[in-house]
Amino acid sequence: MDLSLITLGILIVILILALRAIIHIVPEYQRLIVFRLGSFEKTAGPGIVLLLPPPIQSVAQTVDLREFVVEIPQQTCITKDNAPISIDFLIYQKVVDPKDSFLNIQNFRQAIPPSTTYSPSASRSTKSCGSSSTTSPTAGA
Repeated sequence: MDLSLITLGILIVILILALRAIIHIVPEYQRLIVFRLGSFEKTAGPGIVLLLPPPIQSVAQTVDLREFVVEIPQQTCITKDNAPISIDFLIYQKVVDPKDSFLNIQNFRQAIPPSTTYSPSASRSTKSCGSSSTTSPTAGA
């Protein structure tokens, strides 16, 4: 009697752990990146997603589809009439394709175009407002 109850308890625990590895509940604003034997298979979600146990299918990452904000620090630039102004940026980003955001770039949240940042360590370069080119005062001489 005692041995059968212990065996039944162990089987129930194994069954619960197996169901936990198979059933995934994905919120509306997230997608799962699913790999099968190491290669990309699909993006899954939202809702209840049934996957095979981890050696066969595994969830590489959960991608958040909500919009997020990146704040660019204050920069000084010069207008066409040589008036210096200070500006700052807010960049709103949103993931459109979860597959591309995971497979094609290492960290998509840090992938901001370099034309929006200003490096104060650049020697004698100024950024013109409305363009992404840098000019040097000694270039024309």
